[in-house]
Amino acid sequence: MKRGRMQCKDVPNEAVLQAIINTAASGHCWRSWDEVLWHFDALMPGVPQALLLAKVDRMAKAGLVHACVHRPYGDGQCRGDVHLPEECRGC
Repeated sequence: MKRGRMQCKDVPNEAVLQAIINTAASGHCWRSWDEVLWHFDALMPGVPQALLLAKVDRMAKAGLVHACVHRPYGDGQCRGDVHLPEECRGC
């Protein structure tokens, strides 16, 4: 924490992965952000949504998850989904 505010490093990768695992997949393998956020809040209440989205974005860049974080920021160009790499079929 820096000045009493959480940072991405304060959110364990395991908590994010567990929230994704706990969320039922819609369609093929992807999960909607609303459902992932609900499951994550059950594991780590009080983490700001923007911080979680930043954490997932970093995890996606590291190849730990496949995610699109644009929809929650209002881009509207994608469905804003998240899934585990091993579930990916032809991505």
